[in-house]
Formats: sequence, C-alpha cells, structure tokens
Amino acid sequence: MENFYDKERETAALLIDSLRFVSTGKVRTELENEILSGDRYQKPVAFYPIRSLDDFPSVIKAGGIESKPVAFKDFSPTEPLRVAPGSEALAANLLRTIAKAYPEAVMGPDSDLATLRTRRCRSIVLVEDYAGSGDQCLQYLQSWLANRTLRSWHSFGWVRFHVLLHSVAPKAHSFIKLLRPRDLKTFTALEVAPTVDDAGWTAEQMKRVKKLCHRRAANRELALGHKGSGGLLVMQHTVPDNLPMILWQTGGHTADGQPWRPFLPNRSIPPSLGFLASNSYAPPTDYPAAADRLDDGRVTATLAERVGPRQQEKFYVLGACIRGIRQTDRLAAEARASLQGIKRTVRTLQGWGYIDERLRPTDCGRRAFARHAALGSVLRIMSVAR
Repeated sequence: MENFYDKERETAALLIDSLRFVSTGKVRTELENEILSGDRYQKPVAFYPIRSLDDFPSVIKAGGIESKPVAFKDFSPTEPLRVAPGSEALAANLLRTIAKAYPEAVMGPDSDLATLRTRRCRSIVLVEDYAGSGDQCLQYLQSWLANRTLRSWHSFGWVRFHVLLHSVAPKAHSFIKLLRPRDLKTFTALEVAPTVDDAGWTAEQMKRVKKLCHRRAANRELALGHKGSGGLLVMQHTVPDNLPMILWQTGGHTADGQPWRPFLPNRSIPPSLGFLASNSYAPPTDYPAAADRLDDGRVTATLAERVGPRQQEKFYVLGACIRGIRQTDRLAAEARASLQGIKRTVRTLQGWGYIDERLRPTDCGRRAFARHAALGSVLRIMSVAR
C-alpha cells in the first residue's frame, strides 16, 4: 500500500481484496473430473491444449496471427512447447495422463492428423485453464476449422469440435458463445472469473478503481491488462496478462518516493502470497448486494437478508429468475459465487419444481417466493415498530 497516496489506498485495497486465487491442484482436478464424467464427447476423442499461435516458430516466420495460419498445414499442434508456460504445460500434462490411462477411447495432444484419421476420431476437444478475452481460444479453434481435411470431416458430421475451459471471464464467455453451433458442438466453462466490470462493486467504486489503474499504470495501454479486460483471477501456476498493470508492474511513481513494490512482480506469485494461491482464496459471496444490483433494491435483497446463509443462494437465484435474469454465468459473477455452486442450486430449484429447464419460474416457485417476501416485509415492519 506504500505505493499509493492516502486518498488512493482505500481504492487500491478494494482492488486487491477482490482478487480470486485458484490453486493448480483445483484446476487440474476439476478439469479431469469434467473430462471423465459422463458421455459429453463421442469416442474416440482427442484432447489438445489451447495454445497461442505465436508459440509456433513457423507461424511467426510466416507473419504471425495475421497470416491466418492453418492447423496441420502451417504449424503442427503436436509440436513441443518452446518453453514451459504455466497454462499450456498444465493442460498438456493432464491430457497426456488421461490419454495413457484410457488408450482405447482417448487420444492425447501428440496425435497428428494421420492418427486422427486412422483412429476415426469423432470428437476434438480444445482445453484451456483460463480465457480472459477469448482471443486465443477463438484464434486457435479457427486455425483448426480452416484445415480442409478437418473441415471436410466436420461437414460430413464425422468429427465435432468442443471447447473446455476451467475459468472464463464474462465477456470472453459471451464472445466465444457467438460461434455458430455448427462450428462448435459444446462450450463448457467450469467457473466464471471476476473482472473489474463484474466484481460486485458499486458503479462509483468501479469508476474509482479504473481511474486509479489508468493514473498509476506504467503503460496506460495495459492499465487494465490485455485487451483492457481487467481480470481479477490469479492462478497458482500462472498470473494472467489481463490483470490491471498496477498489480504486477515493477516500476512506477510511489507516494513515499521509494522504488515501486509490486504485488505480483512480473506476473509471478511471491512466497508471501503462496498460502492464498494454494488454498484458492476467494472474496466472500455477497448475495444481498448482488440481488440489490440485479433487482434495483426490491424484494430479492430483502429476501437475501432475511433467510439464513445456506438458503441465500437459493432465494437469490429464484428471485433473479423471476425477474427474468436466467444466465448462470451472470448470476455467479454478480455474487462472486462459484458457477458450479449456482448450477447445483439451479438443479435443486428444478427438483423442487420452482423453475423449469429454461430457468423460467413456475407458479409453485412464484408462490414460494411471494410467501417469503411477505414474511420478510412483516418482520421488517415489526422491527421498525419496536
């Protein structure tokens, strides 16, 4: 905090306290569980880590991403990683391990086009730990779809493409979902990652944070990180490039005239923050505040404050569905809640008959909500009367 003037410290603390950390073990375990659960992907299935096209020397030599490289023509997705970056290395290692454990049904990231043809691959799944802007994911997928052989298999329905992410920023989630269903069979994200635009702050707090980031960034083009996406997710094995620059820059003007003391120096996690990373620290969920934003401070917020902590999420989700908000990723982002937790709550409410498969409230759900809303109003009036 010594980097900032007294009047800036409250805002800087708000930014830092809103960061979410995810351990390497959590990412790996949850991706593995998703891959091995159910029959989402038709077998045989091939898994590949999503990689930056700039990771391939042949792409760089040909002019970079602007040359619109084609997978298995201009570069080989099976090429070894030039370095051992956290994201790609974690995914590649996990996928190789799964392929070795299930050789009859699964092909690993070392499978070339001839192997896909010989094994009659039916599903190609591109895997990544985190998408902040969505650019890398889409560019990599499009390089595969541009391959004439794969495009032919795809047009005949012999192979289908899928994307699996552990975490995704809300804007990246919307960006990737713009793909035509015929190009992308399924898009699965296990968690929604927070950004400065959906961190659960008030409009005034968001304005102050963004102003601080731009004012104190060493490079204003990166004030809110890559593509200005303002990410707030930190992974134990990698610090994404879309975090606000004041969190990781190593130089800049300070309030006390001393050298800049970075929080995440050069996008790395210092030993002092190791405990937060290894234990997947996340800011506490705040259903009353989220309900307040989604519902303009009406009944939903009252309900969230009225019921016990274990029931807050259920009434938050039910109230939002009644108000016409039915995107689980938005509900999770607003409350700083786990997307998987929100989805479990949705299934519970569906099991109770309160909402249908499209998250529309049933008459039963509306009546249950109204009963609790009325009770909350009575209790509030009694409290004021006392």
